[in-house]
Amino acid sequence: MSCEHETIKMARRTKQVAGETFKFSAEVCAACGAEFWNLDLEREFGTWLAKQKADRFKVQKVKISAAVYKTFSDYSLYVGKGDVSFVLRAALNVYLQKIARGVTPEMVEAIEELHAKEKGTGFLEKGVKERAFRLNGRLYVDLESFARLAEASMAHAASEILARVAVALKRHTETVKNELEYVLRAS
Repeated sequence: MSCEHETIKMARRTKQVAGETFKFSAEVCAACGAEFWNLDLEREFGTWLAKQKADRFKVQKVKISAAVYKTFSDYSLYVGKGDVSFVLRAALNVYLQKIARGVTPEMVEAIEELHAKEKGTGFLEKGVKERAFRLNGRLYVDLESFARLAEASMAHAASEILARVAVALKRHTETVKNELEYVLRAS
């Protein structure tokens, strides 16, 4: 059943993010309850996210193999950042902002093919450790949304994303490298 959203009213709403509550007013369809976000509301939400304590946006129990971690560690030295967690966050950001959104469908297909070839290999499965790292509020919300759509935990979604980006880096996929370097330089 589709709704034409004919009766719109202002309503108070809340949104839960990392155990914190964002309270806001938005236009809402009286028939189906759909919320309509606008640029002002998006800015208000971004400002609220920025004011939250950084330790709220932590992802724990992210399983990363030794080879995947080494790929990001080597890459962090290559780009001169030296901080692996910084590169891990950038990899999540690139995947969620560019790759998962299908900006370049051929890139998604290529990464999935590379990942399928590596499945069951030591690159993805040997020396797996659970790791934790902090995200900024916006990246946390994006990962949370992605995980919900994938019907996975945030830790599992992060593990899968990082495995795919690491495989792309290992296979020298230039587009992924360029996007990752762009994000790292901008930070």
